[in-house]
Amino acid sequence: MNKNEIMAEAKKIYFRRPFMEFLWKAAGISEDNLKKLVIEMKELILSSQERNPYTLLFNVLSQCEENWTAKSPMPIHGEWNHILVPGVVLTTMRNSDYQISDQDIMEGIQRGEMGKVSCGFSGTCGGGNGVGIVAAIVKRSTPLHDEERQEIMQLVADSQREIAQIMRRCCKRSTYIGIKVAVNYLARQGYNLQIEEIECPYSPKNNMCAGIQCPYNRVHNTL
Repeated sequence: MNKNEIMAEAKKIYFRRPFMEFLWKAAGISEDNLKKLVIEMKELILSSQERNPYTLLFNVLSQCEENWTAKSPMPIHGEWNHILVPGVVLTTMRNSDYQISDQDIMEGIQRGEMGKVSCGFSGTCGGGNGVGIVAAIVKRSTPLHDEERQEIMQLVADSQREIAQIMRRCCKRSTYIGIKVAVNYLARQGYNLQIEEIECPYSPKNNMCAGIQCPYNRVHNTL
């Protein structure tokens, strides 16, 4: 089957596990490949001394691509992306001398991993969920903290609304948005992290890229 036929067939599978297995097989990768990827990402994130969230993100993804051992290319999309926003943002906070510990970072990554039921199955994108994880850890909040709970839920709703502006999924775009929203939120709380305008290096590799609709697409930024 060609890519369009694969996508058309996958759309018919609305149970999560069979859907994932179908796409893994079509892409020539295994669940074990992705588990190893997550382990490597965790190690790279936690050991980094980088202070810029986008730089850390691209460093981690680039290193993982270099170390990728499956015959097929490392995938663009997938639920493994869900650890990136909390892992990257919390690590750069720690590296910027804010009161974030390694335990905080691992807690954020673990919470990101727990959100495995992705966008089209739950209406919640892991990128937007990651913003809430960052805020909750910074606020040291629990379900028993009324004001904090409300604030964080509203923040996540705003994040999901921005991610939902473009119909076509892209885990990279969602991650970029999640990092941006988290950094802007943290700035309002007195935590300053440096980010810049970026161009997505994955657009040429992404056969589901939204093209000029996406603000991170190279073509869009040259118009």
